Amino acid sequence: MNNELLIVILTDNNWLYVGLAALMREMVCLPLCFSTASLPHIINDAGRVLVIVDSRISLRDEWSNLNELRAQRPDATLVWLTLNITGRIFPEVSLGDRVLAQKQDITALHHALIRILRCPESPAECIEDIGLTQTERRLLPYFVSGLRMNVVSRLTGKPVKTLYTHRQKIVVVK
Repeated sequence: MNNELLIVILTDNNWLYVGLAALMREMVCLPLCFSTASLPHIINDAGRVLVIVDSRISLRDEWSNLNELRAQRPDATLVWLTLNITGRIFPEVSLGDRVLAQKQDITALHHALIRILRCPESPAECIEDIGLTQTERRLLPYFVSGLRMNVVSRLTGKPVKTLYTHRQKIVVVK
């Protein structure tokens, strides 16, 4: 396995794994749940590792395997598959990771993944720092949770008008 490429599909969605494994059938694909006891040894034995991350991980808030993968294989290429329900919120350590829409034409997804595999520096959408202030970082989970502003105001102790101002800065400027 030393010179071979390993594709790790980090998801709790078996259908997503089966679909990606069928799409990339010429390569070795390994399913990995968001949280398991330990990582398989094959990950350390692989020559190159591509990690495809289901963005639902942000809804589940289970980061243990992703953090361990990053620690064991800092050379791995990470690709986030985004959905409308998960938005485009990523951990700060994800700067530079690739982003692909999960729901797109299957041929386009295959070509995008192959392009990333062949040339990890190829032009593709990457996660960038959008320069949120500490206050905006603290408030962001409330804004994407769907809570009404008066509820967020009570939870944070900030006036509703201030919350609208912060939300507007995040949405428009950033």
